[in-house]
Amino acid sequence: MSRLSLIDSMFLVNESRTTPMHVGGLILFTDPNGVEETDYVRDLVESLARVDTLKRPYGQIIQFGSLAPRSKLLQIMMATL
Repeated sequence: MSRLSLIDSMFLVNESRTTPMHVGGLILFTDPNGVEETDYVRDLVESLARVDTLKRPYGQIIQFGSLAPRSKLLQIMMATL
């Protein structure tokens, strides 16, 4: 398993309820010409639901070692593992 980069580690260590560090995205789709909007969205959702494996780095699970910082977020995350 590869290690998190320094930047990724800092986002994880510094995240808290008052300082969210996670990133979201918005993708705008345009339905192809001649296709019903509801059919396009349904087909898109079905094709995404069929994906059973994720390519790296998506789907990786963070493993915390003995030297990992013990922030409140990490304590909560480790308690759920």
